[in-house]
Amino acid sequence: MSGGKDGLQEPVVSWRKDRSGIYQEVSPDFCRFFRLKEGVDPVGKHDCVLFPSGVADRFGAEDARVLRQGSPVIVEQEYEGHWVELARLPLLGGVSDVIGTYGFGRDLGHRSICSDRAHPAERNFQSFLDNSPKIVLRFDRKKRLIYRNPAAEAFSGQSLSQEMGLPVEEHGVLPRDEALELSAGIGRVISSGIPLEMEFCWDYRGEQRQFQLRVAPEFDAEGRINGAIVIASDNSVVRQARLRLRKSRELLSALAIHHQHEHEAERRSIAQRIHEDLAQQLVALRMHSAFLSRQYEIPSLTEQLAQVSAIADACIAKARDMVTTLRPTVLDLGIVPALEWLAEDFHRGLGMQIELQLDETLMVGDCTTTFLFRAAQEALINTVLHAAASRVVIQLFRSSSDGMVCLCVHDNGCGFSGDLQLPEDSFGLLGISEQARHLGGHFSIYSQPMQGCTLEVLVPFA
Repeated sequence: MSGGKDGLQEPVVSWRKDRSGIYQEVSPDFCRFFRLKEGVDPVGKHDCVLFPSGVADRFGAEDARVLRQGSPVIVEQEYEGHWVELARLPLLGGVSDVIGTYGFGRDLGHRSICSDRAHPAERNFQSFLDNSPKIVLRFDRKKRLIYRNPAAEAFSGQSLSQEMGLPVEEHGVLPRDEALELSAGIGRVISSGIPLEMEFCWDYRGEQRQFQLRVAPEFDAEGRINGAIVIASDNSVVRQARLRLRKSRELLSALAIHHQHEHEAERRSIAQRIHEDLAQQLVALRMHSAFLSRQYEIPSLTEQLAQVSAIADACIAKARDMVTTLRPTVLDLGIVPALEWLAEDFHRGLGMQIELQLDETLMVGDCTTTFLFRAAQEALINTVLHAAASRVVIQLFRSSSDGMVCLCVHDNGCGFSGDLQLPEDSFGLLGISEQARHLGGHFSIYSQPMQGCTLEVLVPFA
């Protein structure tokens, strides 16, 4: 960090602090300027360690004022028998984040010396603004432009002389409505002394631009508000990147939903083929075997044909299980019979106690029926694998407030604490969440330790 020689006619000392007041960096003449003991390193220390309590309190109050206002503070005060001029500026980590302070100090000697000097700290502050890559505008109390840095001039394409002294709404960069809104915001800041965050998005020279603005009051040496400073960050590139990311996510979501629909259609097709082709062929084989056994009545042949019939029966049972696994035919009867079959299947296979609370008058479309069935199936599978539950309640009803169809699956298992972050490999639950969003609904999981877990799916009635 330099001592500011480019911005002032004579050297100054400078420093940088974080929000807690700890020095992060100082110029070489810092200790001599403040008459600290030789060999003292201020970096990493607080004012209360370096200075007497009265001085430390005064410096701390001035730092706090900069952090609170987000605007510079310039004071002249006596220090160790000399008049010094100290300027403190907000250190911005972003357009809206004050992460610390910059400080500049100048020894003015006797009070009478400084009367003909045009505030070197102010000139150094102006040099800082001139070299800022962000757009900086300064306005007086009547909201007239009194300063615009080179970054702002490059963006507007107009010289400062063309706009100097004009009120905000008469500048040509912002559209009329946005200019009036900014003017009102500057007026509120000047009246209240409270910084303001604003955001504008408009079409400028055929390109969509977005700016994040921070409007902060400026104060004179007596602490009175004499204007406002506007610092603007061009977030257009970030905004475009976010839009592209959102479009990419929407495309991936649509692709995932399309894949799920294709997968479901393929399951239906395979189940139908097994039922209509393979199963029927096996039934025909069993009937033909029984016919041969009755026709010839040869003991050895009858025994062999009985084995063939048994194998055919086993294959028929396996084919029916495969059809049920791929796509239960009960889905064709509607969501209520499908959930009843699902509960009976889990109870019969695993002994799980499942209570059903279903609106039996509820009828939804094929797509919603299949989705709700798969959601309940996935919830029960996760309950078996992770919850150590003995009882599950499945509810299906139509919400009276928004007309959405609500499916709730609650277990009395071990539960968990905190918000659930689905692991990247939880494709079942992730798929349910994505498809619920695609259908215009949402998917939620609620849980507390030892209070079980509730899976809730809301989708539009269709």
